[in-house]
Amino acid sequence: MTTSAIFKSAIRAVVPRSARNWLRDPRQTLQWGIDKSRFALGRVEDMDMRPGWTLRAHPLAARCAYQPMRTDPEQRPELDSFISTCGPGMRLLDIGAHFGVFSFAALHYGGPTASAVALDPSGTAADMLALHARLNACSDRLLVVQACAGDTEGWRGMLDTGVIGAGYFVEADANRRPEDLSSVRAVSVDALCAELAFTPTHLKIDVEGDELAVLRGAYRLLTASHRPFIFLELHNEILAARGQKSDEVVSYLSARGFMCHDVLTGPVSAATFSRPLSRLVARRGSD
Repeated sequence: MTTSAIFKSAIRAVVPRSARNWLRDPRQTLQWGIDKSRFALGRVEDMDMRPGWTLRAHPLAARCAYQPMRTDPEQRPELDSFISTCGPGMRLLDIGAHFGVFSFAALHYGGPTASAVALDPSGTAADMLALHARLNACSDRLLVVQACAGDTEGWRGMLDTGVIGAGYFVEADANRRPEDLSSVRAVSVDALCAELAFTPTHLKIDVEGDELAVLRGAYRLLTASHRPFIFLELHNEILAARGQKSDEVVSYLSARGFMCHDVLTGPVSAATFSRPLSRLVARRGSD
């Protein structure tokens, strides 16, 4: 074991994960504190997300989550592609919602009869989702569920990325100590939809490498007569690090009658799997 590894192990043994998260990036920690202080003093950002759509936002969410959807060359077309499918009465199941930009887009462009269920394992994200639902007067149409999705039910240990990942929770590697993990409720899409009596017209999935497990847990939904539009972030780099193949995700969808489209390049190709992260739209074969 290297000196660096020994030092990291010693730090992990004596400093709680929550404290280490704040210490890992002092600049981000300072900015996080500034954002929260501004909100506590009454500052709310009015984000012009698209012409005719203004989203009221906590300064932290505006900076970390909403601004990239206006300017990032990969995230902006992803959201535009989603918006193009929105319509009255739509029902979105937002898996890995984080601060909920897709949920709020659905509720805006789907009009007063649209609804959304936003699922995220992070307590920070769940709190932000509920806060923004109140700020944007749509709490009655957005249900926030703090849980992670997969192909099994129960409880799962996940790792909080802290300020570096704006509260994202991720899969923990086998070397993590139990005390570093947060226990999160685990659900499948099919079980959650049955529990809530909710049949989504749209399914958004952003789960940091657990895409295939989420799709397996949505088998009934994906094989029903009225199947949803799927917007999926394919984390090629994470999957490769786990020894998994990204094309298995596309194959799983294709076998169930979905046609996959790369938001940036069009038809799915080798380029889709070569990028660290690709954004896909999967449509029913008849669409």
